[in-house]
Amino acid sequence: SLSYEVGSGRHAYMVPATGAIDIDGQRAEARDGVAINEGLIKITAIDDAEIVLVDSE
Repeated sequence: SLSYEVGSGRHAYMVPATGAIDIDGQRAEARDGVAINEGLIKITAIDDAEIVLVDSE
């Protein structure tokens, strides 16, 4: 698992390319997209997973 800080005024979009993950209690399977607003998020792999994270203004 890991934590990631989305800075003030920023937004992030995360997609598990493979596997399944839990993002702050929300499960995401491969190819599911999750929009994230500001703040600290905790990401935990449920299965072996690769993720794509885009962080932008």
